Amino acid sequence: VFPSFAGEGMAIALQSGVLAARFIAAGREPDVFQSVLARRVRDQIRGATLLSQMLVTPAGQRTAMGFARATPGLIGWIASRTRVHADAATR
Repeated sequence: VFPSFAGEGMAIALQSGVLAARFIAAGREPDVFQSVLARRVRDQIRGATLLSQMLVTPAGQRTAMGFARATPGLIGWIASRTRVHADAATR
């Protein structure tokens, strides 16, 4: 389950649907589809999950705010690392 703060559930659903359709049309096996999809979204899900786990604790929230204040570009970088890329269905 993708942490809800990331807002990527629909993007993953849409991209997995496109990828599944391509695999079905090509006659490829479902287990191959599963492994390809998992590989394509693994890093983003892992990063968002770790961040989510950190942000549910007061200490994690303080730490995150401290880093965000000290490094203004950090929020954009985190957002880019926890988003499923638009080309995930084609890679």
